[in-house]
Amino acid sequence: MKKHFFVVIEGIDNSGKTTLLKLIKKQLEEPENSLIRNYFGEKIYFTSEPYGPNQEIKYFRLSDLIFSQDCIFSSESETYLFLAMRADHLSSFIVPKLQENSLIFCDRYFLSTLAYQSYLKKVDTNWLVSNMKHISKGIKPLVTFVLEVSKENHLSYKTKKNGKSHNEYDSVNSFSYEDLVTAYDWAVKYLRDTGEEVVWIPSSLSWEEKAQTVISYIKKGLDE
Repeated sequence: MKKHFFVVIEGIDNSGKTTLLKLIKKQLEEPENSLIRNYFGEKIYFTSEPYGPNQEIKYFRLSDLIFSQDCIFSSESETYLFLAMRADHLSSFIVPKLQENSLIFCDRYFLSTLAYQSYLKKVDTNWLVSNMKHISKGIKPLVTFVLEVSKENHLSYKTKKNGKSHNEYDSVNSFSYEDLVTAYDWAVKYLRDTGEEVVWIPSSLSWEEKAQTVISYIKKGLDE
């Protein structure tokens, strides 16, 4: 039986990550998922990048600088800022919680960094991976789930969120749907080639089925 779980939910912008995480949280309260609740108790946490578990103001301030039209950073400098926030997120929250044998769900992690910074913004992949290894101290997700989304639904979600976005990742000002899909496909292949567990969640599934896919994976892990 595994002692702790670090589960990442990924997907291109406007693929429904927040919706899925809310539904997972709701489904974990259902009687049929008591195995997970009984094992982890109160130690089930939800966090996100780049904002942390409680929408940390320090992360918001740094993110606002990165996404501001008034502050233009090189791709490498921007990556360092994201990695700095991740290093703090890991040391102040993720690692301590994992040491307590917790279950952590994280909205975005390294796959998004690979897709955006390496593939789309052309930051050297070896440099990026080397820096990630340094700050992560060997911590990797147990599994990364990636939401597929059709172009139609992607544009629909984007329209609904128009004007409510805090950052470039949500507003997708710079990259097309096709650019994002290609970047994420590349990042998924890269992580799989390095031995990480990455699972696609088909867009054809209902939201309930998508949430159950994640929950069933965790249950299976508890039985191993």
